[in-house]
Amino acid sequence: MLLRHDENGRTFGGIQLARVAAIGLVLYTVVVTIAFHGFWGLEGAARFARYIHFMKNVGLAGAFIIIAGVGAGACSLDALLGKRRQANAGLAKKARRRQPFGFAALRALFASSISGSSDFRLS
Repeated sequence: MLLRHDENGRTFGGIQLARVAAIGLVLYTVVVTIAFHGFWGLEGAARFARYIHFMKNVGLAGAFIIIAGVGAGACSLDALLGKRRQANAGLAKKARRRQPFGFAALRALFASSISGSSDFRLS
């Protein structure tokens, strides 16, 4: 649930930050709601005010449960980090595929062959 998977179901590393944070916030919200917004022992307007805060926190806990189950979505820090990780992996692949013999290397080879120097390095 907390590990990232590709389209084939394979794990490709990393824990999704939003899901872990959402689980922590669910636990925190439930504890704080029961401890500080207990409306069942009050009467009148104070009971109604605490009831409103209690139900607000129940709604927040429900939203955190949805985030923990579904994930953060496309506009999140997890998605941004995943795109950055994929871009870095793509750059590393391109760097491995790149031929080390470019125009600068040809120019250096030509210059060294004219001058008779045998010390040639690829740049």
